[in-house]
Amino acid sequence: MSNKAIQQQQDFAIVMQKLSAEAEKILLGDQSNSLPEVRDPTEPGQQPHAFFERLHGLENSVLNRLEQIAAQMEASRAAAFAEQFRRIDEQLA
Repeated sequence: MSNKAIQQQQDFAIVMQKLSAEAEKILLGDQSNSLPEVRDPTEPGQQPHAFFERLHGLENSVLNRLEQIAAQMEASRAAAFAEQFRRIDEQLA
């Protein structure tokens, strides 16, 4: 083999080692980020608090929407009764 071919093989081997090392760093970095945190169970965390705040907000939104629907149903029912009484009055007249 010529010196040029040997040098290319060595360069290729060096580049592949560097790429492998970089890939390993990336993979190990992803694994460390994907592992769950170990927390002290007696220490209150921020995440559950944020979750409960969002849950409370959802509760309020649903409650408000149900109240709106109930008010609309009541108004619709009152309008339907008024229309029905108007028809009865027309028939009696």
